[in-house]
Amino acid sequence: MKRRVVPRVIAAAGDRPRAVGTLLAVTAKSGQWRVVRKHESTFAAALSTRGDALRRRLEQPVGHMSGLLFVRNTGSTGNPRAGMGRPHGPKTGPGTDRL
Repeated sequence: MKRRVVPRVIAAAGDRPRAVGTLLAVTAKSGQWRVVRKHESTFAAALSTRGDALRRRLEQPVGHMSGLLFVRNTGSTGNPRAGMGRPHGPKTGPGTDRL
């Protein structure tokens, strides 16, 4: 969802966001790496947080964050959407402390 739209959607639900972040997740393939490298100054300016620092921010979100995350395609079918289910980690939902 577009960053500028999120605050309005949340406000319509009767809440106010404490912070809004921007995250671009791309498949960790050589072609994607080349595109990012070719336009590194643009990506660095717009999406400055990467790697472990980004993962830490996602686990403990505080304030504004903008980041670029390379994710592995763990599916064996060649389908780029395969294997992109819920990330490993604590379960979420009713009966847990996470939504």
